[in-house]
Parts: sequence; structure tokens; C-alpha cells
Amino acid sequence: MQFVKFPSIEQFRKVVKTVNDKSAFTGLDSNGDTTFDYNKPKPVIKFTQTVKIHGTNAGIGLTKDGEFFQQSRNRLINVENDNAGFANWCEESIRKPYLIRFLSDVLWDTTKLYKENPVVQAVLFGEFAGQGIMKGVAVSSIDKSFFAFGLYYLHEDGSVTKTTNIKDFKAESLGLYNVFMFDNKTINIDFNNTEEAISKIIDDTLSVEEECPVGKYFGIEGVGEGVVLLSECGNYIFKSKGEKHSVSKVKTLSPAETYDLTSIENFVSDVLTKSRLEQGIDYLKEMGLDIDNTSTGEYIKWCQEDILKEEGDIIESKLLDVKKVNGVIAKKAKRYLFSVM
Repeated sequence: MQFVKFPSIEQFRKVVKTVNDKSAFTGLDSNGDTTFDYNKPKPVIKFTQTVKIHGTNAGIGLTKDGEFFQQSRNRLINVENDNAGFANWCEESIRKPYLIRFLSDVLWDTTKLYKENPVVQAVLFGEFAGQGIMKGVAVSSIDKSFFAFGLYYLHEDGSVTKTTNIKDFKAESLGLYNVFMFDNKTINIDFNNTEEAISKIIDDTLSVEEECPVGKYFGIEGVGEGVVLLSECGNYIFKSKGEKHSVSKVKTLSPAETYDLTSIENFVSDVLTKSRLEQGIDYLKEMGLDIDNTSTGEYIKWCQEDILKEEGDIIESKLLDVKKVNGVIAKKAKRYLFSVM
């Protein structure tokens, strides 16, 4: 078996920049440097919007040799070294046969599709949510359940094919669902003028935060986390969270250039919110690390890297000194870790 990493879900502003750059690309000049024409028209791209479920990222895998395994966001797990009890949950006798059968059928189907570069394992990704996993949302009150949102094929040459062809994955009596069952919709985003799409996404985000459609499906009233949008071509994915669950006070649907920066300290205050600090604690738990001073370095490193990954475009556009930013992050992160020990 081999660990397959599920990528981070981007901010919309980063998707806009990527689409704009790709659309404007005109080739290479005589020196071999890339050239752009930002007056060229940009595409209209269809996205599928689903409810963002507040749980822990999880994967269920099967190799072509029949080896069944589980993983968290950052590592392989098993019944002895678990994350949120997910491996043990998958290995339960009532659930394991269905999961193996589903993935076996998936692997069998790939034998015809990828003859020249065979698939050696499949990993079904989703969110593991329910009682005892996360707090503060409607789905925190349901029985532990797995909500699939993507399927990755690992090929012999090490490449990965991604697909969302998982709508047949469903066994409600076993706590198995797919995200396309709950209030999903399509939205066309015109990248020549994104204002109309942004307004609609914000309205949908606030609607989900007000009342989670997934929680409602189970007869539970309560808040939701937000929405996720995946392009029809599969190249772009981004998220929009409500204010109660956002890890950053920066308006994530707006361009980085519009962020009003007054100081590095205020920037760190805006991006290193309690939600992000709590995510860092969840990371330590996922990796089996103790919540004490022995994990200080790892915790600070996670906070710094997560901010650079998610908010790096702001740091770049505002010409911030990364070392100074990391220094302020380290002080605030250390303070928080020591407060929850």
C-alpha cells in the first residue's frame, strides 16, 4: 500500500489568479520568458457546489492485491495507530465487506480504462464526521459517518488520476454516504466578471452556516461549515466558509490585493484565528503527538506552513518579510498551545 495525499482545498482568490494567468498566457519571448496578455477573454467554467462537512479528512484504500487500508490527511493509519477511530470503524465486520466490494469493483473497472498504465490501488476520500469527532456544527450530533467526495487511482508509474464518479457509493445503514446526496447544485463562474458568482456563493455559504443541509437530512437543526466548489474539468477546487468556521478574517473570495494591511501583527491576528489554532491542535492529535511542550516546535511549524500555504499570496502581494511574519506567528501559536495543555 502507498499513502496518497489529498490536496488542500484552495481559496477562490487563488483559483481566480490561476485561471487569469492561464487565460492570459501567450507563449515565450526570445529570452524564453513567459508572456501574458491580460486583455484576452477569460473562460466561463461550470462548478459543482456541495456542502462542506466539518469532520476529519479520511481515505479508504484497496490495492490490486486485495490489501485493505485506511489513512488520515497526513499518514496511513490502522487499528493500533488510529485517527478519530476511523480505521477501527472501517474494519468493523458490518462495514468492511461493503467497502472492500465497492473498491474491488472500482479496481476491476479500471482494468479496461487504463491498460497501458494499470491502476495499482484506489483510495476513496471523504470526511469522517459525527459524535466525538468535531464540535459546534449540526453533524457533530449524528452517528459517526463517512461522506465520500472523491476517488483517486494510483498507477504503476506513480501518477494519480482523480475522479468524482462516486454517486453509487451509498449504504445508509452502515453510515456511508456521498456529498452529492445533499443540496448540491451547479454554478457557472464567468471569470471575466466574478462579482455575480461571488454574491451567490456568499449567499449559499451563509445559508449553510445558518442551517446545515446535511444535519437537516438527519433531522438535526444546527449550523454548517460552508460550501466546496469543484470545476467540471476537475482542475479547480475551492471552499467558502462561514465566519464561525473560517480560519482567517481575510475575505477569502476577494483578491489578495484588496486586503487592507496595517501591520504584520494585525495580519497575523487576522489569519491566525482561534479556528486555525484549533486545527493545529487537531493536527498534533492526528499525528499522535502529545499536547504539551514537547510538541511546541511541531505546532509552530504547522501554523507557519498553513498560513504560508493559504495566505502566501497576501504575503507576496504586500511584500511582507516572511521571517518577521513567522516570528509573530511563533509567539502567538506558542501562547495558545501552552494555554490548552
